[in-house]
Amino acid sequence: DECGGGGVSAYVDNSELFDEDPSGRYALDLSYPVQRALLRLLLVRLAEGAPGTAASTFIRGAALREERFSIDGIKRGKHGIFQVPTSGVLTFDLSLGDLLLRPEDASCTPREVIGRIMQR
Repeated sequence: DECGGGGVSAYVDNSELFDEDPSGRYALDLSYPVQRALLRLLLVRLAEGAPGTAASTFIRGAALREERFSIDGIKRGKHGIFQVPTSGVLTFDLSLGDLLLRPEDASCTPREVIGRIMQR
């Protein structure tokens, strides 16, 4: 692990990478550029995957420095880059089920669902 911070080889129950929904609780220390970049990437992916849908539809309970934070208040700058805070720990719950899954996915294996998502 030359990049530090652990690897991607530690899977739960022998599942493969991306077989699982990334939804869950997150904490990003925005004083680190890489964690700000992760937040920007998430916001870009949400904007691309669900155009016109507020980020707060998928990012819930956001708090910055333990105070309520409006994720929808993060706007793009003049070059199109999201202007995220540069300090403090941002915590939130990510719920991508509505974006990633369709009702018919309930009867499919995770591998089949991921295959469909990747073909979009």
